[in-house]
Amino acid sequence: MEAEANGIHAILHIHATNDVPLPAFTTEVQWGELDTATGKPLTVDS
Repeated sequence: MEAEANGIHAILHIHATNDVPLPAFTTEVQWGELDTATGKPLTVDS
């Protein structure tokens, strides 16, 4: 992770354990604090 002008930049490397190419996919990464009561990520709505 490294700081940049608009926040923090992180690179996530995803690979298969057996060197087989992964099919195309999309994902969403939720980054931030966790709710101490539920353990779930806090959102702007909470």
